[in-house]
Amino acid sequence: MIQIDGKKYKRSHLAHLFMTGKMPSGIIDHINGNSLDDRWMNIRDTTYAINAQNRLVGKR
Repeated sequence: MIQIDGKKYKRSHLAHLFMTGKMPSGIIDHINGNSLDDRWMNIRDTTYAINAQNRLVGKR
């Protein structure tokens, strides 16, 4: 978490803002499953449903 003017933001949300100019509309999905890897190539703005599907695929 990063705090700016008293408000806390997730690192991945700020990375998305920096690269696109807007805050994510959904949630940030870490494509490789590593939530510490906030590289632009590893994050995407997605829905809870898509993110949940990714978790199920990874557990098989």
